[in-house]
Amino acid sequence: MNKATQWLKDTGRDFAAGMAIYKEVFGMDKHYDFFSKAKNPQPGGLHFNILIEKVRVCERRIVTTTPEPETKSMAKAPDINIKPIKPAKGIRIVDNHTVEVSLLPKELQELFFRNKQIMKELAGSHGEMKSTTDDSTRAKALELCKDLEQEKDKNWKAIDAWWEENGQKAGQKAGQQAGQKADETNIEKRLETVRKAIARVKKELKDTTLDLKKIKSKKSKLAAWEKEYDDLKAKKDAG
Repeated sequence: MNKATQWLKDTGRDFAAGMAIYKEVFGMDKHYDFFSKAKNPQPGGLHFNILIEKVRVCERRIVTTTPEPETKSMAKAPDINIKPIKPAKGIRIVDNHTVEVSLLPKELQELFFRNKQIMKELAGSHGEMKSTTDDSTRAKALELCKDLEQEKDKNWKAIDAWWEENGQKAGQKAGQQAGQKADETNIEKRLETVRKAIARVKKELKDTTLDLKKIKSKKSKLAAWEKEYDDLKAKKDAG
């Protein structure tokens, strides 16, 4: 077993030894600074409990050496009262790329943007936990983080449930509406083009110097454009 596993299984685990394992995996980051400021940390205390959870992460990252026989300990490890905040399944990004917020009902859009605000509040609470040296203040910040995480997860469950049932239909409807608007725009442009062509040919037909062949050709074009104009107008009115 690796050193992290050994430390976790040791009921008389030493705080400094746990810090050394943390430092080996994560380096001297903000959490290491948080642990180093602890004054005589004891098992069951905030610093000790958080360090235990961090070493559990180290245990998964340290390459396991040749297995050694495990010895059963007669004493039970102390229960952990405070655990780090973990999403239920992986990491949830508040700007969910699978959900188009503009297609959500108004009440779910409010939840979506509330989650944006929650992310800011979580960042503030995490910052307070790292900066304060008072265990009571840190514990309150931790509880607030837990409540915010639960609210965020609840909001996402409501959004995901609606999107799973209605997202495809909403997307198709939006696509149809976008396509309809595009068709309307194209019709308007074509109507304007044909209208100008009709006006131009009518003006040209007033030229008394045109021979019969050209007059016949232009009248044929005029008839075709007038028919197209009428068809487009009817399609637009029916739309």
